[in-house]
Amino acid sequence: MGQLDGFEGDNPKPATGLAAGPGWGCDSNRITQWTGRGGAVQWVPSCIPDYSLGLQNGGAFEPTPASYAPTIMDRLDTARLSWRIYGEPKAETSGRSSPGYIWDICPSFAECLNTGQKANNVASESFVRDAKNGNLPNFSIITPGGKDAQFSEHNGYSITSGDDWLGQVASAVMNGPEWRSTVLFITWDDCGCFYDQVRPGVNPDGTAQGPRSPLIIVSPFAKSGFTDTTSTSFAGILSFTEHNFGLSPLTPNDAQAYPFTNAFNFRQAPLRPARMIYRKWPSDAYHVNPAEARDDT
Repeated sequence: MGQLDGFEGDNPKPATGLAAGPGWGCDSNRITQWTGRGGAVQWVPSCIPDYSLGLQNGGAFEPTPASYAPTIMDRLDTARLSWRIYGEPKAETSGRSSPGYIWDICPSFAECLNTGQKANNVASESFVRDAKNGNLPNFSIITPGGKDAQFSEHNGYSITSGDDWLGQVASAVMNGPEWRSTVLFITWDDCGCFYDQVRPGVNPDGTAQGPRSPLIIVSPFAKSGFTDTTSTSFAGILSFTEHNFGLSPLTPNDAQAYPFTNAFNFRQAPLRPARMIYRKWPSDAYHVNPAEARDDT
């Protein structure tokens, strides 16, 4: 969205008196902190409603003061450009919440969860096949879901296995037929946080930014060995997308975000794919063994 729509960004919690549903979005029966125009913080459904759908509460499980906000997917739909969210489209498997459903973007938006946009939410494991076969849409978002959720690199999970998964994703793009017209932005939703000596900035809409997160650009036209030190935010990826496809901005944040201009040289000879290296996982394939992780040198 290029904004938080008043939400504070904290993980949601189950609403009092209701059994928690799957995930963290509109179907989760969870609430999270939200700030209105008056500045008062209140707990509201973890959902971006859409009252045009004719659903009760705009698709939220209870009344909410949050408003509808358009997404980059809406801009792409209007421009008749294709897109997919590669994540975990199934809320439950065998009566249990599906791994990675909490990170899938679609359930956070009533519009995506309850309209034809839902068809564009597919399993993350299908990304590699689509990239290899040249079947990627104009725009893709990929988060680890289902069997891939174990590669999320969250605390307690193997960074090595996550790195190998990212290598598979990047290799499929680089060695696929669409390599010369594709850019892959790899980033994380976690940060150095307290270890970061730089105070977070302020977005154009007046909201606070968070601590810095790493980002890697994979493209045949990325400047080789280049570190872009120009300040930007996650909205910079939206800005790049909007500039690339001629889409109108969603908010002042993406309208004014730096779109990684200096990181590319579209006049250079296209770079060849980088060779990905598979590294052996720890003996416990899904979780780090502290004894193996200890550095005794």
